[in-house]
Amino acid sequence: MLERICFTGLLAAGLLLAACDETPLEPTDAAARVPPVTISTAPDPTYAVASTGKTYEVNGQVREYAFLASFDLILQGNPDYDIGFTFESDSISLQQLLSSPPDGPGGGVDRERYEFESRADVDRIEPGGRTSRTFDVWYTLPAGGREALIAVTLNFKDDDGIAINPVHQVRVQP
Repeated sequence: MLERICFTGLLAAGLLLAACDETPLEPTDAAARVPPVTISTAPDPTYAVASTGKTYEVNGQVREYAFLASFDLILQGNPDYDIGFTFESDSISLQQLLSSPPDGPGGGVDRERYEFESRADVDRIEPGGRTSRTFDVWYTLPAGGREALIAVTLNFKDDDGIAINPVHQVRVQP
């Protein structure tokens, strides 16, 4: 009797799994998801120049940042997105890339050192609208050189209060 109950239970579980396997995980009428904002970089590619005057402190010593990379993020609102959104904040992270031998000043630090400033004329994007944010990033890399990857996170809220947090990568060429 116990064998019969176990067999019936296993058969029922198998049928349930087979039925679940045929149920799609996403709606069949799901349209392609289009982001509310498209981001591009200008200039592209981005290059860094020697920095002058901007300093940081490490181990009690004041040092000058080795490089400055300046770029604009061009933000294009999706015209199919029904509502606008407002910029709230931004942040960056920077990491050293070494596809070629380092050139120029830098080094002498245990990790990437950087700081940035950003600015824009307009902090709101309407559907189909366009604006830009300008970034200046001062940095020094542990192995010297100027080749870096900057990840910029932009924080927006749409008119319904929903957070939109795209991340855009900017590669600084050697």
